[in-house]
Amino acid sequence: MQEAVARRLNFKFDFPEEFFGDKNPTDPICIALPTGFEIVRWSLIPRWSKEIPNVLMTQARSETLNEKPSFRGLIDFNRCVIPVSGFYEWYAKQKYGISREDGEPMYLAGLWDEWQGQKSATIITTEPSKLVRQFQDRMPLVLESVELETWLSGSRIEAQTLITERNPELVAHTVSGQGNLFD
Repeated sequence: MQEAVARRLNFKFDFPEEFFGDKNPTDPICIALPTGFEIVRWSLIPRWSKEIPNVLMTQARSETLNEKPSFRGLIDFNRCVIPVSGFYEWYAKQKYGISREDGEPMYLAGLWDEWQGQKSATIITTEPSKLVRQFQDRMPLVLESVELETWLSGSRIEAQTLITERNPELVAHTVSGQGNLFD
């Protein structure tokens, strides 16, 4: 998957396999910035923090990006794309993997910041699609490949227009064990 994403974004890709697979909050993940891929901490640490927050900031609600101090202003210059194979949802004690119906990589809209020389990122969430609504009341903001350049390098106004309710063609399947979504 990484090579396909690198080709789509016209980036060089040279990270070892240990940066991929199933990830938990605070684990290193691969993100795409306008300049290329970087490995960052998953769970945002705002640049103004005195210490690492006790509350994990793995997700940022699209509706409050401009209100919450931790995210305010990041949409101006600190947007990223988080390429994944899919994401998980739990429902009735069962784990479900959610992925694109066509099997292509999923591009999640994210924000990043840098604190004491360490970059970290969060995933923007929005209203769920029809499929995800049966499991959860939120879902990651999934970008289409034609929107990546605008999200990464467009103006704030252009980026804001991409923060809309989405209904991507997704499928759900039951998962046992760890799974592997950050391929």
